[in-house]
Amino acid sequence: VLAETHPGPAFLPLYGRFVTAWGEPVSRADVTVPLSREYLGKVGSILSAAQYGGYKYELFTNVKLEGTPVCEIVYSVVPKLKSARNAEESFFGGHVLLTPYNLDIAAHAGFRWLRLCPPLPTAWWSIEKEKGKAVYFTNGVERAAGMGFHLLGLLGTTPPFQADADPRKPTNSYASWTNGYPPKDPGEWRRYVTNSAAAFGKWIHHWELWNEPDTGFFQAPPGKTREQAYLELATATRRTIDTNGTNLFLVAGAASSPKSPFFMETLTNGLALTADAISFHYNFEDRSPNET
Repeated sequence: VLAETHPGPAFLPLYGRFVTAWGEPVSRADVTVPLSREYLGKVGSILSAAQYGGYKYELFTNVKLEGTPVCEIVYSVVPKLKSARNAEESFFGGHVLLTPYNLDIAAHAGFRWLRLCPPLPTAWWSIEKEKGKAVYFTNGVERAAGMGFHLLGLLGTTPPFQADADPRKPTNSYASWTNGYPPKDPGEWRRYVTNSAAAFGKWIHHWELWNEPDTGFFQAPPGKTREQAYLELATATRRTIDTNGTNLFLVAGAASSPKSPFFMETLTNGLALTADAISFHYNFEDRSPNET
């Protein structure tokens, strides 16, 4: 009805350009989209793939290619890579949802390691939604390991009912994995570590203790500093692993920066004695080229 009342052109001209990931022009490729009576249409385009690299294809309604594009496609041209299962040793990886679609993208991008924060299948907060009722979802982890990815599991994110929280703060201030306290009961923590290592042990051999404990992800309990609380947690985790004889490679630190006071203080006070390896993030490379 709208088409009959307001007749318009039978096509829509769009003006396109290819640019590199840095905005450098590669070529132009205009398209004309045929429209139906409902003003709907589609058209295919061949994307430039002559050279390896990252690209963007932008379409505009004006020939000067000004303003906001009405459509854009971001893509990369990469060499064909070995699968993670057949690849040589490499620590290249990232955070990927453990669905077949996303894992396929990770494989094509050359990922070898997947850090599970996020996604959060091993996080205490995800496993135990109700006290004493632990549910382990292993399908995604099994799928990723079956494709040959190495997995870095996450130990951490205390559920609210297990948290050694500040009673002066409202409950909803720590009812999230992004704003958690250490556990109030060391026995419950040992149970979580032991059971998680057993539930995921077929697929995960490397585990990282918490995520960025020098930030709001890890809150200081009453009467302790954040550094003290994390060192106690690291010591308890090490003792749990050694007592159980668990074949578990423990990675500790996980600070948001190697220059953070938290990272330096925990190292100085013995963090390396509890862990098999130390990790840190490199989120602030724009601050100084000498950060590391």
